Amino acid sequence: MTKKVISILIAALLLFSTFPLTAFAAEADAAQTGVTVIDEVAVFDVVAPASGQHPSYDAEVFFGAPYERYDINNSYYQNGVAWYEAGTSDLLTPSSTFELGKSYFVRVYLVPVSDEYQFSGAPSGQLNYKDATVETVAGKKYLFVTYTFTCYDYIDSISAVVDGPEAGSKPSYTVEVEADGYKLYDFTDGTVKNGVSWFNLTDNEPMKPGTDTFEGGKEYTVSVYLIVINTDQFRFADGLTRSLTYYTSVSETPATASATYETVNDFSVVLKSTIRCYNYLDSAAVTITEPSPDYSPSYTVGIDEDAHYHVDIGNNPPAYLGVTWYDVETGSVLDPDTSKFVAGKQYKVDILLHPDDSYRFLGSDKMTATVNGNDAEAVNRPEFSRSLVYTFTCPEKLNKAEVTITEPVAGQKPSYVAAAPEDQGYEIYPLNGYGFVNGVIWYDENDNYLDPDTAVFEAGKQYKVEIEVGPIYPYKFNNAADMTGTVNGKDAEVYNRPEYSRGLAYTFICPAPGPQPTPYRLSGEVTSFINNTDTVTVELISENFYALTTTDENSPSSGYLFENVPEGEYTLRVSKKDHVTRDYAVTVSGDTVLDVKIHPLGDIDGDGATTTFDFALANAHAKGVNTITDPYQLACANVDGEGDVTTFDAALINSHAKGVSLLY
Repeated sequence: MTKKVISILIAALLLFSTFPLTAFAAEADAAQTGVTVIDEVAVFDVVAPASGQHPSYDAEVFFGAPYERYDINNSYYQNGVAWYEAGTSDLLTPSSTFELGKSYFVRVYLVPVSDEYQFSGAPSGQLNYKDATVETVAGKKYLFVTYTFTCYDYIDSISAVVDGPEAGSKPSYTVEVEADGYKLYDFTDGTVKNGVSWFNLTDNEPMKPGTDTFEGGKEYTVSVYLIVINTDQFRFADGLTRSLTYYTSVSETPATASATYETVNDFSVVLKSTIRCYNYLDSAAVTITEPSPDYSPSYTVGIDEDAHYHVDIGNNPPAYLGVTWYDVETGSVLDPDTSKFVAGKQYKVDILLHPDDSYRFLGSDKMTATVNGNDAEAVNRPEFSRSLVYTFTCPEKLNKAEVTITEPVAGQKPSYVAAAPEDQGYEIYPLNGYGFVNGVIWYDENDNYLDPDTAVFEAGKQYKVEIEVGPIYPYKFNNAADMTGTVNGKDAEVYNRPEYSRGLAYTFICPAPGPQPTPYRLSGEVTSFINNTDTVTVELISENFYALTTTDENSPSSGYLFENVPEGEYTLRVSKKDHVTRDYAVTVSGDTVLDVKIHPLGDIDGDGATTTFDFALANAHAKGVNTITDPYQLACANVDGEGDVTTFDAALINSHAKGVSLLY
């Protein structure tokens, strides 16, 4: 047992003899006195030597560290920092100048913040996050952190210009780098081409050069590899400032993307930036209720469901719900609660639109805009928004109304089909009930209304007809006392009616039957095109005769029929919504058949559609190249209603043909 104990003691003595005795004693002393041992230190923000520059004496330690710079200042030390030329013991002064290619080492003097701390015998250290040499002095009361630099020209900022992502296009691998000291690291390897790579961040996969294409709404990261021009002269500094600018063929101006970088080594870095690929919008169309006399402004905007933009209803004074109305004459903003439109005045509407996510508008000079189908001005606004601006004229109140109806004929039933002229701002108001049929009521001499089913006109008696007419928005009738009205061209009384409508009243005397010419039939087929749900109106007109009928079937081709037509010369007028009204001269001397045809607005060649061929015909006429002589074809070409066929009419036809701004 005694031999075994002696062997253990000898082994222990041999083990402890391998430790530095001073370190062991110091650690033991620290443990005994309660002092905390510092076994690692770090210094940062030391400015590396740059050719032609003076030494910097800045150095920082981390906040809360148990050590600090020993604030010694003399001819060589500043703030506890000193610089030496490597390979010598020569200390630099603050006025010394670094020379390119030479090596210099910096020494930073550190001391514990209080007596509660003590450096270990062999602490580790870093300077600017790189391993540095550490030397303790004065019994570990102080230490030096030393690091050797080579003097280079340091590059402190990097930038590049690339072609940005565009939906449907392939990535570009061409980069512009305009800077001193570095260049594009031009190499190709896998997904890197010419020193550039693209990564589909949304789908988390690299893009293959030459095959993959950008998709709208997705994000892509571009990486640009940069390298110093001369490794003996230049290095990239720590904490580089960086920027990446990108162009697209449709954007207004180059954009600057937020950029990061990764350090490959002292002379090579990768500049990175993430860019969203947008779908670009080249047009915007909205609708809004236009001004009408005595009405308040509308702030409700209509937008197609498949449009990729919306009204920006945020807090954008003076806009209300994204809409601002201005009085053009005064420039003042209309109040949504109190303002009323005034007849004859001009009002400008400004509608603020914002693109949906993953979409952007083109610049205002590159996009088309319409308000209620009318060409509008697009204006650039902040945050990628656009305003659509259009000026309306609030129409004057209507001062007259004219209608026609078949006059009383002895032995015949009253007519309840009245007609109003097209494009005059009013129409027959279809009131039914209480003796009214389709807005028409007849009275006998005793002011009893006639029964539409049983009444028959009697010769020599008086019959009063009242015909209701209503304004077509945005038009509005004036007060009845300030209006004139006619029935079959004869002066009529005008009455105020509810809902802004007016009544026209005229008293006929049913003529006694006399020798009647032989009555004939006039009939034929009517060919029209669009809007099969709209009926065709056919009127037969002469100096002493008027009759009206409508087609029985809602189809492109349907028939009309007039019976008991006296012999004579007539005008047969054919009209339909969105078509050009056409007059035919017809002579009735027996039963007569006359087939008629009307064209949609802008349909010059009569094929039933307004096409680019019609545009070519109108344009050739407007420029005097090939004149249109047929009066009806000229009427079809005159889409703006100004009388002459101009290049503006041609442009409207072309816009319709291409689906940009429709005529109907």
